[in-house]
Amino acid sequence: MSSLERRTPLTRKTPLPRGTAELKRTELPRVATRSRRGRPTDIPPSIRRQVLARDGKACARCGVSIIGIPYSLHHRKPRSQGGEHSTMNLVTLCGMGGDTQRCHGHVESQREQAREDGWLVPRAVDPAARMVRTWAHGWAWPGDEWLQAY
Repeated sequence: MSSLERRTPLTRKTPLPRGTAELKRTELPRVATRSRRGRPTDIPPSIRRQVLARDGKACARCGVSIIGIPYSLHHRKPRSQGGEHSTMNLVTLCGMGGDTQRCHGHVESQREQAREDGWLVPRAVDPAARMVRTWAHGWAWPGDEWLQAY
């Protein structure tokens, strides 16, 4: 007998109540994920659909299709500074925050350039009042649709 084999079988000291094996798992209700500060971070589905439709399911910064790759809806004015889930404040960017090879990571790591191009908005500025430099429209105002600057 090897040293890894047990001499006596393992037994449960407290038996399970009758019928427990037949119980099915109940599905828990979906709860909004929460940020570190305890606020809900889920963007409402209607706003998400509007932003993705406005941006043509492509990255607003470089134009690559987001279908099948990681993407994020970027808050131009961060939630921590009073930014809301609105079409004026959200833009579609390819990549996630830590991926510096994609646009979202580039915006987060090159913050000064991102402010100049309108991808980040300072605390005191309304996102509706700041244009964004996009790949398809040049300088434009986000909203329900991109309005080009003339």
